[in-house]
Amino acid sequence: MARMAHLTEQKYQAVCLRYIGRGREHRAHLPISGLAQLAHPPVKTISTAIRQITALLILVVLLIAQPANAIEIKINGVPKDFRSTLRTTLEHPTDKSPESLAEFIEIVPQRAQLAMQSHGYYNSIIELRQLNGKLILDVTAGEPVIISKLIINVEGEARVDGKYMPVIGQIPLRRNLVFQHADYEKAKDVLFDRAQDRGYFDFDFSQTEVRVSKKNNTAEVTLIVDSGSRYTFATVEFVSDYFSDEFLRGYVPFEYGDPYESSLLASLSQQMQNTGFFSTVKVTPIRSDPFGELVPIKVEVKKKDKNLLGLGVGFATDTRARGKITWNRPLVNKKGHSFDAELGVSEINQNLSFQYRIPRSSNPLYNFWSLETGILNEQIEEQSSFLSTVNVQRIRRTRRDWTESLFIRWEREIFEAGEQRDLINLVLPGISYAKNRSVGFPFPTSGYSLQGTFLWGSQDLGSSIDFYKSEFNVKLLKSVSKKDTFILAARYGAIGSSDLERVPTSQRFFVGGDRTIRGFPFRTLSPTDANGDAIGGRFQEVLNLEYNRRFGGTWALALFADAGRAFDELDAPYQVGAGFGVRWFSPVGPFRIDFAFGISEEDTPFQLHLSLGPEI
Repeated sequence: MARMAHLTEQKYQAVCLRYIGRGREHRAHLPISGLAQLAHPPVKTISTAIRQITALLILVVLLIAQPANAIEIKINGVPKDFRSTLRTTLEHPTDKSPESLAEFIEIVPQRAQLAMQSHGYYNSIIELRQLNGKLILDVTAGEPVIISKLIINVEGEARVDGKYMPVIGQIPLRRNLVFQHADYEKAKDVLFDRAQDRGYFDFDFSQTEVRVSKKNNTAEVTLIVDSGSRYTFATVEFVSDYFSDEFLRGYVPFEYGDPYESSLLASLSQQMQNTGFFSTVKVTPIRSDPFGELVPIKVEVKKKDKNLLGLGVGFATDTRARGKITWNRPLVNKKGHSFDAELGVSEINQNLSFQYRIPRSSNPLYNFWSLETGILNEQIEEQSSFLSTVNVQRIRRTRRDWTESLFIRWEREIFEAGEQRDLINLVLPGISYAKNRSVGFPFPTSGYSLQGTFLWGSQDLGSSIDFYKSEFNVKLLKSVSKKDTFILAARYGAIGSSDLERVPTSQRFFVGGDRTIRGFPFRTLSPTDANGDAIGGRFQEVLNLEYNRRFGGTWALALFADAGRAFDELDAPYQVGAGFGVRWFSPVGPFRIDFAFGISEEDTPFQLHLSLGPEI
């Protein structure tokens, strides 16, 4: 693709270069005719000879005053970031012979002038002198060149492409701003790169021109492009050592003849990598003349190991000491079925679970059937539960990126809460929706998590009682500066039943602990029986507010306040906890230590909460 820039000038100005040796001063005038003339110096003139003689005199002085072949350059008159740029352009030659050093000293002013022009200063004055064995570069920047006229036109099919044209707003060039060469080149790159992403492979620059007036300190910039036609996707060829084309085709998010878009290829690659099925995934677009404006895609994959074992140990305030063993078989067969098993043990609960996943034909990473079963034994204070479950659910990703789950669950629970003891069977059809987004890692700058679930059971369908339950959870995270972040969370739940006393404890609401109201022990706040034992409530309301202040790179201080209740009656009081904490942002999410006080209680109980995991 042609990318040519034509620079012209309406007025040229001579730049005075002063070379001061021991007790003597030499002056030479170097005509500066824009970038082109600086890049290709004129033939030798009398002034050129003077510069060479002066450079030789400076070199003699430097060689006497400095150690052999060492040159120290000091730059005055420009900000620190400009000095850094100038030093980059004034790198010493690798050949430290006197001839090379003399040539280097001679071109120092020209290189400095070019560096100043790259920042938009076309009328700067460069003075080079020697003092105490050092080269001193005195720079007077002058007034910068301002963009007085900016023309950016897009021709071709991209002109009516609603996803290409917004790229103009990303171009760093603006009227009345200083003209900088880096911004000009970046503008061309932005236009070109976005065209490639959208499939305009015949994209070309029809006109690229910058007209600089040194007299008026202005620049007129013109960028006119022709996008040509947009290419389209052709067939997808799969290369696999195990999988069938039919299975792999389910991950392709486009059809034959759809307009080309690189983000769709990135999505294809990312989805296949996220499955855990493949050890390698390579997606390659093929562009060659025989295919014209069609782009075939080649996908090469290799399957992963058959079995993955995991072992984990940890501690959290709510669950106390815990351990976990996992077994994952990512590929049961060529159709992409997978299997997971987990055994978890802690001081308060023990669980064993199994899951079998069957991918569906379209977008199988997010669309699949899941068969689950497990048992959970739990003992918390005066509450105990032994729960057996079987769950069948269909998971799918909606067009608006919600994860939808339609399920039917069977639960058998033997439970005890205070004086209540019972055995309950529940057959629970239900539906849930969830969506979350997070920007930034390991320090999120914004994000949200939304979740809603509704389930119900009926004696006509085999449940011991008529029953329904709904839950809604919302969490928002927003950084207001590089160091300050606010987190707001709210949750609400409600239960209805034909026999509320027989609702099992696993379905009732309790609050307290690091996920609800800090400052109180885990699941200890709820309605109580005659003996004062927590038995769970019909409703739940919780609100959390937290402020984080980062320090020391990966650390943050936190202030928080939590309020909420698990209740049966609307006049039930709210419980309030507050405190402070420390956060360490580890590779797997923030590790949180919270010092929390139950300020709504007269004796103000204190709890130390430990937890690990992402905020969103």
